[in-house]
Amino acid sequence: MTNSLTLVVHGESGVGKSYFADTSPGPRLVFDVEGGVRFTPSKKIAWDPRDQLPELPEGVDTVVVTVTDLDTIQRGFQWLTMGNHPFKSVVVDSLTEVQKRAIDAISGGDQMKLQDYGALLRKIESLVRAFRDLTLHQTNPVQCVVFVCGSAEKGQDHAVVRPALVGRMAESLGYYVDVMGYMTT
Repeated sequence: MTNSLTLVVHGESGVGKSYFADTSPGPRLVFDVEGGVRFTPSKKIAWDPRDQLPELPEGVDTVVVTVTDLDTIQRGFQWLTMGNHPFKSVVVDSLTEVQKRAIDAISGGDQMKLQDYGALLRKIESLVRAFRDLTLHQTNPVQCVVFVCGSAEKGQDHAVVRPALVGRMAESLGYYVDVMGYMTT
């Protein structure tokens, strides 16, 4: 059994969450959903998971998948499940934006209906668990999975800062990972 770590880092915009995720063991695969990877120091190449996984040139430790829809995440994830990859870490930056893309896919741009929230919860829970389980892959487990999230205050009387996610996912996310931390300046 290998040592692995799954974590959520959440915080306000600009505090360094993407930069922190870029310190995960390389080589790393980053699903860049909101463009934060451009501010990180690692040497990068881009990859579209509809194509073959490129060879990593000397000195490159980060492969970036630019995510504009959920299908792109699914395609990249399928590559990871095959086990034929060089990655020690996988970063989803950010889960908050992934959830917004899922809302768009579920609602078609319309207002969410009550039953849509259950579908949204199942979709995001399933995605988080599937990425977490990459640390348990039979032939090529990753060492580290990092989920980056924005933050929001929840509650009125005793406000708690939680990941900026809709519904119960904000509360349940911590049950799916080893560590959940709040980053601030």
